[in-house]
Amino acid sequence: MTTIAEQSFPGIPESAAAARRFVAARVTERALAHAAALVVDELACNAIRHSRSGLPGGTFTVCVEVAQTWLRVGVADQGGAGTPMVRQVSADADDGRGLSIVDALASEWGAGSYRRGLLVWARFEGTNLARSGD
Repeated sequence: MTTIAEQSFPGIPESAAAARRFVAARVTERALAHAAALVVDELACNAIRHSRSGLPGGTFTVCVEVAQTWLRVGVADQGGAGTPMVRQVSADADDGRGLSIVDALASEWGAGSYRRGLLVWARFEGTNLARSGD
């Protein structure tokens, strides 16, 4: 059984918390739910900060795909410049660690075109991930 859920959010910083809750509500394994929610928070913040999703009226979409032994989450933005990549930052830098966090927590991650923007996704491995009834 595979469950796919998708929800759009306004491209404002406050939406990151709603995106985290959206993901956490769909995963039964508590530690994995926390990791996936943190990854979505990072990806949502990147979408808001680095794409047209953060412009007035912009949105981003969170996608969740849950199977029995794996989970994939993604954030689709409305397009912007650049390709997501892990950056090397100094210890005293205030930002730039988001994709390093994603890379550390997820089994794998990547990015690709999605509608008129970019989808950045992360995959996690686990057991008994699907909620009953999903």
